This record gives sequence, C-alpha cells and structure tokens, in this order.
Amino acid sequence: ASWAIKKSAVTLENLHYGGTDGGVLKEFMFDDDGQVIVYPRLRDLQVYDSSNAKGERTTHESIVPFPVLQRLMVHSSCVFKDDTLFRGSSATLVSLDIGLHRGFVDILREYKVFSQGTHSNMIHINVALDHRDGLTLSDDEFAEAAFGLVSPSTQSLTINTFTPYQCISNAIPTCPYLGNIQILHLENTELSVLEIFNILKHFPHVTDFGCC
Repeated sequence: ASWAIKKSAVTLENLHYGGTDGGVLKEFMFDDDGQVIVYPRLRDLQVYDSSNAKGERTTHESIVPFPVLQRLMVHSSCVFKDDTLFRGSSATLVSLDIGLHRGFVDILREYKVFSQGTHSNMIHINVALDHRDGLTLSDDEFAEAAFGLVSPSTQSLTINTFTPYQCISNAIPTCPYLGNIQILHLENTELSVLEIFNILKHFPHVTDFGCC
C-alpha cells in the first residue's frame, strides 16, 4: 500500500493511513533514498499508529512536504527530529487534531511551530494526551502544550484527556489567544461549578461549553 501512495504523491488530495506498528509516517514520507516526498496537492492528512517508531529520527531542512495542507490529524510516533511534518502550513491549516507526546512537544517548543499566532487560519483544534512508552507528558506539561496550540483565529478547542483543574488554571494565562474561542470542550474532566466559572471568565465569547 505504501508504494502506491508514494507513486500517487503528486495527485493525492486526501490521505488517511494507519497501522499498529510505530512509524507509520515513514511508510509514505520517504523515497528509496531517504529523501522526504512532497505531496503538493494534499489537503487532508490523517495518520495514526499505536507504538513507538523504530530507528533514528531524521532532520530535513527547508523541505515542505505539504504546502497546501488544510487538515492534519496525527496520532502517531514522531519520525522527525525537526519540524518537517508541520512546516509550511501556517497559512493554510484550518483544522488540527493531534495526540501530544514528548516527541512532538519537544519539536513544537524548539521550533516554535504554533507560537506567536503563526497559524493565522487554524479554526479547529482537537488535542489529546498520547500515552507512549517513555514519552508520556505530565498533566501540567500536557495542559500547557494543549493551550499553546491556540492561535488568534481559533474558534473551537476540544481537549480529549482528563486534565486536573489546577493544570488548566495554570496553563490558561500562558495563552494570549482565548478571546475568539466560541466552542470549548474539556472531555473526561470533572469540574465544580466554581471551577467552571473561573475557567469561563477567560473565554468571553464562548457559546458552547462542555465537560464530563
């Protein structure tokens, strides 16, 4: 299947690909010489795997594999040492669904991928904690990283992982772009009425709120 995907790289607009082995991204991101393949028309990429990638992670400076990407769903191990997966989509990405683990968070921080409102059109964010051997984040690290994804254009934020109130409360002040969020869902998180009140006062335009 992977060779057929690579063969169609110049025409593909949607790609949904997953498996149980780690490193699913490796199966279609590299050619036989180990160079990154560019998908010039790909708008929707969804990838997932359930274990850590084997082998050394690689760096690929200046390559933009998905120049027109609009939707990215990635719940997979990290096969890059740099921001190759996220590079070049700051003006086009509309929807992000990501499973955060230490591999991704270290890259996002080092390369400031979503910092300073760089993704000017990213409206929808869905984020969960990705439990991988040796890569799981603490509650505080996860909350800070989750809110760190928010851009000035974000209107919908869903956090799909139990997150203690104190961690949410600590992370909120680190994000300057909460004013445009209209939909806020904190899934698998139980909050008291007072805690909900304290959270919502930071989201002045929320019309749809949920927690359970």
